[in-house]
Amino acid sequence: SIINQRGTTVRPTTDTINAALESSLQTITPEFTINLIDKTAQFAYPIVGVTYLIIYKSGMENCNTAIELQRYIKWIHTEKIPEQEADRLGMVIMKQDFIKTRVDNIFKEMTCSNGQNVYDLKQKQIKDEERSLQTWRLPVYIMIPILTAIILLFCLYVSYTRYKVNRAIWLEHWKILNTDIHFLNTGAVSVTKSISLKTGSYSTSQLEGSKPNIAIWNGNTICLRKSKLNILDLNKKTKRQILTFQSLKHSNIVQLMGVTEIDNTMFIVSENVF
Repeated sequence: SIINQRGTTVRPTTDTINAALESSLQTITPEFTINLIDKTAQFAYPIVGVTYLIIYKSGMENCNTAIELQRYIKWIHTEKIPEQEADRLGMVIMKQDFIKTRVDNIFKEMTCSNGQNVYDLKQKQIKDEERSLQTWRLPVYIMIPILTAIILLFCLYVSYTRYKVNRAIWLEHWKILNTDIHFLNTGAVSVTKSISLKTGSYSTSQLEGSKPNIAIWNGNTICLRKSKLNILDLNKKTKRQILTFQSLKHSNIVQLMGVTEIDNTMFIVSENVF
């Protein structure tokens, strides 16, 4: 420990050295000369000196060396590692904004022997390195248009599908006209009120037997089964479901052809598997 000009006992620490430096910043010259000996600040360490790094402002033959020199000094002023190492050696890095501004101004005046500005070359090098590290950019630039196109196509597909379903509902594609059905046999029990079909007169009671009601429609052999629902009670959701089942075609699934109405009774029409 040592007693400074104010009579305060101080040790050489980061705080006491900075106290001496802070009290002298206004006296620093353009050449960075400064007197830090025996300053009057309360906690200033009285024996402090400056270590200088002398660099060429112009005429450096190797531009890469000049660039690395600037980056090294910048690293000293911005990173924690050199600050920790300086503290271990009993030194302090001059990191005040005033000092950083003066250093940057000197950097901007540095030129290589070929006249190129070293500061501009350094900034360009840093930007190039940042771009090279951002490897995500190229995949993102490629994927954004592809994903946009996929989403757009998906939206168009959904819209077109809904349009097709709504159009099919409106055109009653889910419904089969009973006049287009040619009956082959019925489980006839008795004859009540009948309706006229192309192939003759049939009634609901003739289609209520235990035997399957086999018929021909559009050249296909079909089977009719009575439903408890009334065709007038079918809502849009049910009609959409009928259209969905119509589109299902598989060897293990009995295909639904649609529904038809006979004597105000609804029948489910499917392919004949008997």
